[in-house]
Amino acid sequence: MDFNSYINYLNSQHNASGNNENAIAEQQILNDFYCHIMVERPLGNYLKNILLKENISIILTGHAGDGKTSLLYQTLRSMDLIEEKKPLAKSTLVNYENKNIMYIKDMSELNRDEQLHLINEGLNITNQGGSSIMISNTGPLIRIFKELFGESIENNLLNHMDSNSKNIFEVGEYKVLIINIAKLDNTDFIHDFLENISSTRFLNLANEREKNSFIYNNLKLINENLSKVSGFITNFYRNSYENGERFTLRQIIAHITYSITSNHTLEESLNKDPVINNIFNNFFGYKNGELDPNGLQIKGIKKIFQMKLDEKKIHGEDNIFIYNSFENFIEEIKDSLKNYWINTLNLNNDWDFQMDEFIEKSRKERQLIRRAMFFFNNFSQEEENKLLNSIFSNIFTTYINCKYNLKLESSDKNELERNLRDGLFRLYTGFSPKGETSIYLTLKREGEYIQNIQLIVGEIDKKKIKVTFGNISDPFNGKDYGQLFLELRDKKEIIPLNLPILEYFINLKNGIINTNIDPQLNNGIDKIKYKIMNLYKFDEDQEEIQFLILTNKGSKVIELNIDSEDKKIIVE
Repeated sequence: MDFNSYINYLNSQHNASGNNENAIAEQQILNDFYCHIMVERPLGNYLKNILLKENISIILTGHAGDGKTSLLYQTLRSMDLIEEKKPLAKSTLVNYENKNIMYIKDMSELNRDEQLHLINEGLNITNQGGSSIMISNTGPLIRIFKELFGESIENNLLNHMDSNSKNIFEVGEYKVLIINIAKLDNTDFIHDFLENISSTRFLNLANEREKNSFIYNNLKLINENLSKVSGFITNFYRNSYENGERFTLRQIIAHITYSITSNHTLEESLNKDPVINNIFNNFFGYKNGELDPNGLQIKGIKKIFQMKLDEKKIHGEDNIFIYNSFENFIEEIKDSLKNYWINTLNLNNDWDFQMDEFIEKSRKERQLIRRAMFFFNNFSQEEENKLLNSIFSNIFTTYINCKYNLKLESSDKNELERNLRDGLFRLYTGFSPKGETSIYLTLKREGEYIQNIQLIVGEIDKKKIKVTFGNISDPFNGKDYGQLFLELRDKKEIIPLNLPILEYFINLKNGIINTNIDPQLNNGIDKIKYKIMNLYKFDEDQEEIQFLILTNKGSKVIELNIDSEDKKIIVE
């Protein structure tokens, strides 16, 4: 192994050029570098244990690039059932500690007769004291099971793919476990992958000349600042995941490896500007300081380009752009960034270009500096949380801390409750609360934001609305995740809360109305409205009619009683 070969390997992991043969799992396994960069996933250990403990057929399904073949390879290697750098057979029967285990590498590689025969064989082995593990896309799996067990099996299979629980279910006389890899959170992979590809094992391959490569510099920066680099990249992908856009491992790997090399060879990377070609710039799709059309073929780069994160005002930027202070950057890049900023904008001399040219140049360089801040700030945890909230959303770190670190500070909990109460009030009435102790469920005309008089059809005591926090176990990832709930305490009901829903209510509370709501989010909001309305609407036989009246001093409630005998309406 040499450093040039390693750079060629990294370039083969992304699709910014035609040379991405190692992006396919089978080719990965055969590569000399693979055993050193592969990430051992908790699911591999789970698969091994369940295969040995039960007489069971495990079916792995999911999207292309989700790492199904790599998981199979990891599981077999952990039992020494396959040699390193040896290709997997299409299907094989192996033996571990006197137990037969059959595997099918990929159902899509087989014709229909082979698929039917091998799945049948994989199921039958469980009745002989063995187990099997099979990889299949959804289509062939459902078709073959319908041929074997009838049409009624389809809904059962789909339900298990959707729930993705560890529940083993029976199909005829066989025990089956379906694991849908596409439903798993894969963002924990990023830290370990970055640690592996930037290890000193690979840095030590470079000679003195090759250390002048910006690729070497990027790998060294990752190695020495792993928590910073992995922190931002992981948070970017977690933000996407929480907002309904999940990336496969292949797509994440393509993004990261492009960020290191920007598709340069070793020779092309020598003696290049380490700022222009830094990982923080390449991660956004830049090559030699310009946006790379080939880089935009990578899904992660296309996503981050569309988000325009580097155009947002971020926490701590005034110190840089007003006072030219770069003290909030790590030592390794602080001076080079400051020199780049001053020299590029010619700040030490009189600017001899047109003002509009200066403004445009300044705008572009500010974006570069922001990208550097994302990756290489030296903030405390509290300050970094402020930075991340300014990048993604003002609730982002509270939510991520809860879900991934199982922490919810009481101050954050209280703030969430206030935001949800005020957001719900505005959702139902169209205006902000001014000291009201109740949330009124009203009927008002659609499309009119503020309506001065509204019919009240239900009421919630604000004090009954709480935010609670619980843990949800994920046996496949081998960890617990935190889950936030909206609790309706008097009704003993809880409603799961995700990041988009929390952001929606906070924006609503602050008077920010987004008319272009994602259909999935819109569906989640409608479910909350429907559930609350069903729980808190007044009885239909209630004689009193209540109206919410908006005044300059806030809202007030008037009650109408109809006296049918005297034919009078009494206003209270």
